[in-house]
Amino acid sequence: MEKILSFKNNFWQKTVLQNIFLVLAHLLFFFIVFSIIREWQGKPLLPGSSELSLWDAAWYKSIIEKGYSFHLTEQSNAAFFPAFPYFWKLLGLSVKGISLLNILLFLFSSIALFQFFPANWKWKLIFLSNPSICFFFIPYTESLFFFFITLFLIGLKKERLTLSVTGLFLACLTRASVLVFIPAFIIMMVYYQDKKKAKHFLAYLLTIAVGILTVSFIEYYYTGIFFAFTKAQIHWGHKLGIPQFPLTSWGGSLPLFLDIGAFYGSSIAAIFMGIFFINRVNNRSLIPKEIILAFLYLAGIAGLLFFTQGGSLNSLNRYAFATPFMYIFLRELFAKDFPAWKYYILIVVLTLLYALLFFNWRSGSEAKYLLFLMLYILSFYLLLLRGKLQTLLFWLLLIINIFIQAYTAAYFFTNEWVG
Repeated sequence: MEKILSFKNNFWQKTVLQNIFLVLAHLLFFFIVFSIIREWQGKPLLPGSSELSLWDAAWYKSIIEKGYSFHLTEQSNAAFFPAFPYFWKLLGLSVKGISLLNILLFLFSSIALFQFFPANWKWKLIFLSNPSICFFFIPYTESLFFFFITLFLIGLKKERLTLSVTGLFLACLTRASVLVFIPAFIIMMVYYQDKKKAKHFLAYLLTIAVGILTVSFIEYYYTGIFFAFTKAQIHWGHKLGIPQFPLTSWGGSLPLFLDIGAFYGSSIAAIFMGIFFINRVNNRSLIPKEIILAFLYLAGIAGLLFFTQGGSLNSLNRYAFATPFMYIFLRELFAKDFPAWKYYILIVVLTLLYALLFFNWRSGSEAKYLLFLMLYILSFYLLLLRGKLQTLLFWLLLIINIFIQAYTAAYFFTNEWVG
């Protein structure tokens, strides 16, 4: 017995060290590429406080300094949830200080996520190199939300209700995207049809209700308006309706590329959820809870933006890529033993569909743009190949990813919109 425990402890310590090494190695390579881009831009190596305070960070600072406000005719900070600005205010850190803490929180959360949800080291690096990781390096909610959702997923997997409820409740105070969990848990009750699991899912739904009410009461204290965040969202163009085509995103070609990629991944998640339910009807083995939730979240967040932003997928890359759910998605998707041709047919079909959804075909550059996106996504599936070619493709894709990631961060610090 002692030998078994000793082996488990040694294995645990070894995998923790491996995960720490992967996370730090990626951070080092990212920083090197980012530094080269900053030098090329003629800017200081590290972003200044003003560069770190762009876009949403300014709204969080306004909550810290003045509390919540609501305006009927213009944008207001009531659209943002309180956990991150209150956390920032409690610690009393500068803009650079909270950015550094966000980086450390993300690194710790990633190591914990990799530890409890192991995968091939290559897919861990692919996840770490996704472009939206840059949001963990600035005063945004991503790191805190990532940490809380990681706690929730660990509790969900280990069936530790206290841990999962705590993580979920804190996540509810952080981001409005938790509303996607409401239909997700209802669907999961239908999928599993298990009384014990149903009780847990009901506990999660109750937790979301308590969390949303807590946010509402905090904002009511300052504004005198219940559910002020729902009313404030209207001034960001968020309201239920039929989307206009072609689909768009805010900013230039970079955020459009990222949001299309996120929509691509979310579409695949939706397709696989259909497959999971068909297999359930045919009495095949059940999929683990954390995997079902990850696929439902990705499909749900894309659907939410699709029907509430009038045809704009603005910020979908943040809500999809910069979450533990994207890691779970990659980990599961590429562990599937499906014939390669099915993947390739799926890519071609989705690409043709997206050609109709996103482009008006007024210029040949759009065709080139879509072709590049298709080849980029196809490269992920080519990693399923074995041998030297797979190794070459992996390192090539990783280098491309880190460059796009570093360029995205540098692009953001020039006061350009990314998400």
